[in-house]
Amino acid sequence: MATDDMSPWRRFATANGIRSISALGGLFVLVGAVQVSEDVLADSSVREALADFVLFAGPAVVLLYGGYRIRRSDLPPDRYPRIAGWCFGGLVLLLGVTGLLALNPEATLGDPIREIGLQTAVGSIAGLGVGVMEARALTRAAEAERSEQALREERNFIEELVETAPIGIATLDGDGAFDFLNDQIRDLFGYTSDDIGGYEERTDLFDPIRLDGTPLAPEESPSYRIVEHGETVHDGPIGFERPDGERVWLLISGKPLQDDGRRKAVLTCTDVTERVEYERDLQESNERLEQFAYAASHDLQEPLRMISSYLQLLENRYADELDAEAREFIDFAVDGADRMRGMIDALLDYSRVDKETDTFETVELDSVLSDVRADLRARIEASDAEIAVDSLPRVYGDGEQLRQVFRNLLDNAIEYSGEEPPRVRVSAERDEDEWVIAVRDEGIGIDTEELDRVFEVFERLHPPDEHDGTGIGLALCERIVERHNGEIWAESVPGDGSTFYFTVPVEERPPNSVGEPLTA
Repeated sequence: MATDDMSPWRRFATANGIRSISALGGLFVLVGAVQVSEDVLADSSVREALADFVLFAGPAVVLLYGGYRIRRSDLPPDRYPRIAGWCFGGLVLLLGVTGLLALNPEATLGDPIREIGLQTAVGSIAGLGVGVMEARALTRAAEAERSEQALREERNFIEELVETAPIGIATLDGDGAFDFLNDQIRDLFGYTSDDIGGYEERTDLFDPIRLDGTPLAPEESPSYRIVEHGETVHDGPIGFERPDGERVWLLISGKPLQDDGRRKAVLTCTDVTERVEYERDLQESNERLEQFAYAASHDLQEPLRMISSYLQLLENRYADELDAEAREFIDFAVDGADRMRGMIDALLDYSRVDKETDTFETVELDSVLSDVRADLRARIEASDAEIAVDSLPRVYGDGEQLRQVFRNLLDNAIEYSGEEPPRVRVSAERDEDEWVIAVRDEGIGIDTEELDRVFEVFERLHPPDEHDGTGIGLALCERIVERHNGEIWAESVPGDGSTFYFTVPVEERPPNSVGEPLTA
C-alpha cells in the first residue's frame, strides 16, 4: 500500500507502531528496575530480586528485539499498526484480567505492581506473537492474490494473443483429437474441433495431399507424427479440402508437450495458398515461355539458313557484276544472319536447361575443364592465352551443362583480356557442403554497377563490333548453376580483371527447377 494513499492517522500508526512496541519494552525495563529497587529496600533475598529482574527484563528484551527485527523483516509497513494493535491488545486484556482479580474479594494479590507488571508483560508478548503471525499470514495471502491475479492477467493475455494470432494454432490431446482451435484455424479448415475427429476421420474429411498430388496417409500426417512418435515437425505445404470444396495449402509446425504427465501436442498452421497458387501460375507461365522460345528458335533456324544460303549464292553467281559496296552489303547481311543464328542457338540452349532429366551424376571437374580447353585450343593458341588450373574436385551435377559453364567463362576471360595476352586461373575451395569454383582473369574488368546486369538475357556491355558474343552466355551460366542448387556472382575492378564464382554441391541433391514451388 502506498503511503500517499493512507489517512493521517494510518500514516502515524504505520510510522510509530513499531516504535511504540520498542517503547513498551523500555517501559518494562523501567518497571523491572523499580521492582528490584523495592525488593532491595524490603530486604528481600538476592535470589528473589534477581528473579523479579529476569521476569521483567525477559519480556522487555523480547519487545525491544521484536521491534528491531520487525523493521528489518520482509513484512510491509502497512502491517505494523496491526502488530502494534495486537501487542497493546494483549497488554490491555491481561491488565483487565488482573483488575478483575483485584476486585474479587476471594482473590489476593501479593504485590500489585509486580502482578500487574508481569501480567501485562506476558500479554504484550503474546499479542506481539499473534500480531506477527497474523501479519505474515495476511502478507502471504496478499502475495498469493497478487500472483493469482498476475496469472489470470497473463492467461487472459495469452488467450487473446492466441485467438487473434494471424496463424492457426491448435492443441491435441493424447489420443490425437483436437481439443482447442483458435479462430484463425477454424476459418482455415472451415470446421470446429468437434467436427474434425481422429486421424482416420480427418483424412476422409480433408483429403490431404502433397504439392505433387500425392495423398497423405493418416500415419504421415503431422498430428500423428507429433502425438504418436513424439516428433517435432515442420511440414508442408499440405493441401486440405474445405467444406466448400476449395483447397487450402498450409505449412504446419508442431511439437509434443507434457501436461501433468499427459501427452499433448501443439501445432501451428500458416496459410500459403496464395503463394502456392502464384508459384504454380509462375511455373506454368515459365513453361509456356520456354516452349514458345524453343519453338520460335527452332522455327527461325530454317529461314535464317535460307537467307544466308541465297545471299552467298547471289554473291558467288553475280560476283563479276557486283561492285565493292554491293559485296560489302552482302557481307553485312551474311554476318547479321550468322550472328542471329548464334543467338538462336544460344536461346535454344537456354530454353533446354530444365528439359534435361536424369542427367545428374558424379562429375570430375578436372576432366570437364580438360575437355573445354581442348574445345578452345585454337582460340587459346591464337590469343597466346595462359590458363592455370588448380586441382578441381569431384561434384554432383550435369557434366555437359557444367562444361557449358566453364566454356562460357573461359571464352569471356579470353575475349575481354584487353591488349595483353589472356592470363586466367581456375581454382576451387570447399565451403561446408558445396564447392566454390573461381575463374579469375586479368582483363579489362567490369564496372561495379554493371556486375548484376551481365547475367541478364541479351545484355551486352560492349557493341558487337568491339567484342563478339550473343549476350546469353552468362545468363545461361546462371540458369545452369541455379539448376544445380548453386549461385553465381562476379567481383571485378575495372582495368584489373574479373573473378566469376559459382557453387556446386558436394553431395547428391536433386536438380532444382526454376519456378518450382517452394516447400517449408
